[in-house]
Amino acid sequence: LGARHINYGVNEAHWETLGKAFKSALREILRESFTQEVEAAWSMAYTFMSSIMIEGLRGAIAKRAAGPKQIPASALSAVPSEQMKTAVEQSWEQVQTLGTYNVGEILYRHTFMIMPEAIHLFPQEVRLKYREWSPDEANDESNVYESPALRRLFSKFVNAVGCAVVGLH
Repeated sequence: LGARHINYGVNEAHWETLGKAFKSALREILRESFTQEVEAAWSMAYTFMSSIMIEGLRGAIAKRAAGPKQIPASALSAVPSEQMKTAVEQSWEQVQTLGTYNVGEILYRHTFMIMPEAIHLFPQEVRLKYREWSPDEANDESNVYESPALRRLFSKFVNAVGCAVVGLH
C-alpha cells in the first residue's frame, strides 16, 4: 500500500504530517479521554504503521524487486507494548462511535491545517474519483474543505487504521 502512494506525489514528510493531524483529530474526538498514556500509545502505534508504509514508499522509489513482506527494521523499534495496545484499542472504540466518514472529515481538516500545501495533492480531478454520485453528494467539489470525496478518501485511511487496531493482539 505504501508503494502505491508514489503515484500520488506523496513523500515521507506527508506521513509525519498525517500523524500529527491524526493525533490532533484524536485529541478533538476523545477530549478528556486523550490522556498522556493514550497519546503515547497512539504515537507508538502510528509510528509502527507509518514506518511500514514509508518502507513501501522507499521500496517503490528505489524500484526494488518485490520480495516477501516483512516488518521493516524501522518498525521493529516501534512495536507497542501490551499496555499501549490496550490503550489504543479502548480509545479506538470511542473513535468508532463517530463513524469513519465523520472521522475522515476531521482528519483531512486537521491535515490541511498542519500542512496547507497538502491540498495540492487532492486536485478536483482526484477528488471526483472518490465521489459516490448520490443525492447527499450534490455539493460542488470546488471547495476542498466541504468535500464529500475527501471525507470518503480519508475514511479509507481511518478504516486502514481500524484494521491495524484489530490486528494489534
